[in-house]
Amino acid sequence: MEISAWSNVSIRILARGLATLDAPRQEPWGPSDFILSAYFTDEVGPSSLTLEMQSGDVIQLRATEIGVMCTRQSDRPLTPDPRNIPLGVDEV
Repeated sequence: MEISAWSNVSIRILARGLATLDAPRQEPWGPSDFILSAYFTDEVGPSSLTLEMQSGDVIQLRATEIGVMCTRQSDRPLTPDPRNIPLGVDEV
C-alpha cells in the first residue's frame, strides 16, 4: 500500500506474514483518499496497523512484520500537502 504525506514523498507500507486485512470502502463521511489518523501496535505476536481515512473508513491489517519505507521523489524541499496529515515517518 502506498500513501503520501507530502506532495513529493512516497510512503510504502510493507507487510510480511499477513494474517488479516480489512479494507472497506463505504465512505460514511463522503469520498476521500486521505488518512485522518494512523495507529501501530507492536505486541507479542502479530503487529497491527489501523488507518482511519478521512472518508470514515477504517483500514486494519495484522501481520508478522509491518514496515514503512519513505522515499523522496525529487530534490525539492519537503512541502507538506495540506490535504494530508504527516505520519511522523523518517525519510529514507
